Amino acid sequence: DRLRSRGLGDVYKRQVNAIAEHNQRKALDLYYDLLTLKEPPMRILFLLAKQFRQLLLVKEYAEEGIPQPVMASRLGVPSFVVKNIAVCARSYRISELRQAVTDFVDAEEAVKTGRLQDVLSVELLIVKYSSARR
Repeated sequence: DRLRSRGLGDVYKRQVNAIAEHNQRKALDLYYDLLTLKEPPMRILFLLAKQFRQLLLVKEYAEEGIPQPVMASRLGVPSFVVKNIAVCARSYRISELRQAVTDFVDAEEAVKTGRLQDVLSVELLIVKYSSARR
């Protein structure tokens, strides 16, 4: 109930932050909380994929020297959201974010074709992208 009262959007935001902070335990705990709240794993996968696409775009825009208000306009989000995305994006290299976007697409396909179970597919991605840097 504590999660519902704060809103699912907040839980997703905290989960992405935990992943970017490489806080694997917290990221997985939030994932299991979402499952307890009957959030479908494929919705979680979709929303995480969307967040990682935004991380990649903001990282690329920053490298191109694009100002945050322009980034916000391109992404269709408020400027303060771009600021939060930029903070999370610092945890990754562009190559890692490109791989993450590919991994999320591959995971969705693996679930849809029956090669991977939906709950496990999201767990694997959370573990991979919240692991401490090598």
